[in-house]
Amino acid sequence: MISEPFLKPRLIGKRFEGGVIPLELLADFAVLEEMIVEVAKGKFREANPGRKRVPRGFTDGITLKLAGIEDGSAIPIIELVFAASTLFPPSAQTYFEDARNAIIGAIGAAEQGTSITPFLEQRLLGYFDRFGRNLSDGEAIEFDNGLASPATVRLTKEVRRKLVLASEADEVTDTVALHGVIPEMDQQAKTFHIRLVDGAKVKAPLNAQHFDTVMEAFTNYQENQWVRMIAIGRFNRANRLQGIESVEHISILDPLDIAARIDEFKLLKAGWLDGKGVALDHDGLDWLSEAFDRRYPDDLSLPYLFPTPEGCVLAEWSLHPWSPSLEIDLAKKRGDWHVLNLDTDEEETKELDLTNDGDWKWLTQQIRNLGGEAE
Repeated sequence: MISEPFLKPRLIGKRFEGGVIPLELLADFAVLEEMIVEVAKGKFREANPGRKRVPRGFTDGITLKLAGIEDGSAIPIIELVFAASTLFPPSAQTYFEDARNAIIGAIGAAEQGTSITPFLEQRLLGYFDRFGRNLSDGEAIEFDNGLASPATVRLTKEVRRKLVLASEADEVTDTVALHGVIPEMDQQAKTFHIRLVDGAKVKAPLNAQHFDTVMEAFTNYQENQWVRMIAIGRFNRANRLQGIESVEHISILDPLDIAARIDEFKLLKAGWLDGKGVALDHDGLDWLSEAFDRRYPDDLSLPYLFPTPEGCVLAEWSLHPWSPSLEIDLAKKRGDWHVLNLDTDEEETKELDLTNDGDWKWLTQQIRNLGGEAE
């Protein structure tokens, strides 16, 4: 076997800190291998216009493999491997390298807002519908652009979308987290509908492994049973969800689920309260949802969330005889804690910095002390 260094992409984002690479990202790199092979074949045809097909065995014995992860960073080391018996290793290697450079060039062009097709023809851009699909907001795959400026290029969700739409595709698929209820289920057609927070209904395939969960949510639809679904969604050019390609995971939600409630707040427009009421800041709501997800223990009772006319969020717990609440300023990321004993009128207040781990620990300990452990 002959191995040559080929790619060392850097994964950027909180999920990759400490050199961690989630398994789902490996699926993206498998798609990258498919794309490199197809682009390499195209490079051969460009260099040999008299030939309609690539030679038989052009890619036999040639593979890309993950050889390791660079110490201290989430940098997979990808090598190009030739079997010793491969008939065309020298020339094939050139075409594979040209393919790599073309793909990196296309990503750079999309990032810079320049023409993409000089690097890749439109039909090949369709591979980006699957490559990079598992990136989340704020994440990127960074490539060394050895042949041009800038020195590095980054594939993000936004750049990937540009690349897919440049292929003249009508839709882009993407991983999406959805909250909703299930009003319809068709066992014969093996489909169900999820009604989202904004009232839109979307059809999804019903797989055997999700049947019991979907059935439970459907049976309890009248009780407004919420679910959370991770799926591959199909989005049109206006970035509106058109349908579900596949369901990765679905689970029953607590009636007070924080993320689902916050999704509802995002629908509030200015004047939502009898002509008054400030629309809540979406970035602030995303921060609050993430903060509760990371810092609020699963074994504590969830609060009920309310929007306030001033654009804040009020969290209230029902822990008789105590009535604790936290008014959260989304802009300042601070909270005003107040707890009242309904039997004795004893009360306590405190201002909390909700960017501070210590203040979150203090808050959760207060809930625990007041008897807020979940049953």
